[in-house]
Amino acid sequence: MTHFLFALLTVNVQVICNVMCQKIRNDMESKVQLANKMVRFMNLFPHDGEDDLVVLKGHLLIEELLSEWVQLALDKSTCPVGIHVTDRTSFHHKLTVGWCLLGNDMEEYVWISLKLLNEIRNKMAHRVVPAGVEEMKEELINVLLPRSPYEERDYGGKELVHSISWLYVSVGHYLHEWKNKNS
Repeated sequence: MTHFLFALLTVNVQVICNVMCQKIRNDMESKVQLANKMVRFMNLFPHDGEDDLVVLKGHLLIEELLSEWVQLALDKSTCPVGIHVTDRTSFHHKLTVGWCLLGNDMEEYVWISLKLLNEIRNKMAHRVVPAGVEEMKEELINVLLPRSPYEERDYGGKELVHSISWLYVSVGHYLHEWKNKNS
């Protein structure tokens, strides 16, 4: 009987070790993917660009993260109609589906900032002289910068760059956390 219990205990320990090792591997893989995404962002984001380019590129780079996350959540869901995120799916629709599937997995201010960034981008992309964009950019900055880890200092007029960078880092972090929680 003792040998049987010992064998059973050994099997259970091996199973637990295998599960733990798999979780650690998944976490490390996710961290490497996140680091690669951050390096790509740093290389592609126009840190010294004009506001128009900063908004447009930042929006595209953040949309890539949102698309990946929403598609992963859809793949894990039991949605019987086969909803997929494609290049033709609008940011607004990704944001709406994302909120429905992942609303509690990300802080509210990040969702609000994503919506605001999309509204700014849409105004800039569809109007030669968009009305109200400066106020919207200021609102985005006021939502994001106080929550960022950056110390209060002079941003050298690059508050929008810092804000959009922080939004990218935030979404990337929540995507990483979600992947680890759901792997």
